[in-house]
Amino acid sequence: MPRVLLAFLALLGSSTSYAFAPPPHPRSLKGHLRHSSRQNLVARHLLQDPVTTAADFLQNEAGIPPPSDLSALIQLLLYRGEESVFPSENTELHPLVIPLTKSGDEYTCLLRWPTPQEGAPVPVVKARPGLSGLKLVALSTLDLAHRLAAEEDHGQGREAEWAASLVNAYLPAEKQYVRGAVEKVGYGLERYLFLKVGSFPDVYKFLTEFHMSKGDQASALVTAEKAYNTFNGWGQPYMEYCRLLQGMKGRELEMRDAAFAALRTPLWTVADDDGDLEMVLNAAKSSREKAADKFWKLYEDERLQEVKQGKLPEQVALDRAAYLMDAALVGGNGIRSWSDVRPPLAELYREAGMRELADFVKR
Repeated sequence: MPRVLLAFLALLGSSTSYAFAPPPHPRSLKGHLRHSSRQNLVARHLLQDPVTTAADFLQNEAGIPPPSDLSALIQLLLYRGEESVFPSENTELHPLVIPLTKSGDEYTCLLRWPTPQEGAPVPVVKARPGLSGLKLVALSTLDLAHRLAAEEDHGQGREAEWAASLVNAYLPAEKQYVRGAVEKVGYGLERYLFLKVGSFPDVYKFLTEFHMSKGDQASALVTAEKAYNTFNGWGQPYMEYCRLLQGMKGRELEMRDAAFAALRTPLWTVADDDGDLEMVLNAAKSSREKAADKFWKLYEDERLQEVKQGKLPEQVALDRAAYLMDAALVGGNGIRSWSDVRPPLAELYREAGMRELADFVKR
């Protein structure tokens, strides 16, 4: 890449008020420029700097402070071959996600919970356009960045040193990644991630399947149970637990209970695949049609009697917003994509007194 162009990009990045260090790796800029021939506003923002664009959007549109390590994650994702995206370029995605990058039709996003736990990090998810659920990838941006650096080193990637220094700028002293650490621990990549990096649903799934492959059902069950306690509020680990029990004799009641537990979480957290959602519904002796009928009725119920008895109208609106997303996911009422859900969802958040969230959803 010509030095003049690199200097131009550096100049653009330096005008932001966000201090993200260390500076971008040249390879990430190459990947960014290769995919930056977009139109109008999107192209202009992408040329400005993908990290600054994402940080501005999080702060000013999503209403959440950008993680300090956001730069490290985006640079590593770009290095891995994902493309830069403008955070609001695809309204077909789930209304609560902020896209960072994409690979094919799958986007790596941050999730903006409607009522996030105070002080909790922003989770990273995978999302696809259309009426599909989300796949939880990591509980925080730093966990995922740390993982990507470990994978680069373990795979003997040519930029392992750069990746390690990038993520170490944000890790505490006791968690600094040292080259060769995966091999030094000696249990393989997945166990290293489990022991030293953070909690990842796919790692729990790998460990569960490993125990099953060795005929150790007890360890598999313990691992699966630890997963649903770790990823609180998500239906995905209950879905995996349900699938595990499905393959065991004499576990029908436990499988049903796992399915019920999954369906008590937001349906869009259960699975990003229709087949997995159908499996959970069947295990709960339900169906997509029954679920749709249930959730549309719950959404349409304004609970006037409950309000008379003292329930806050704002809480009713927030409940109805959750039921609307559940209902939309299982189908019906002419809903064909998440973009159809955005206007009524935004109105409910407005009724709940969450104007900033309403504006974010309606974008």
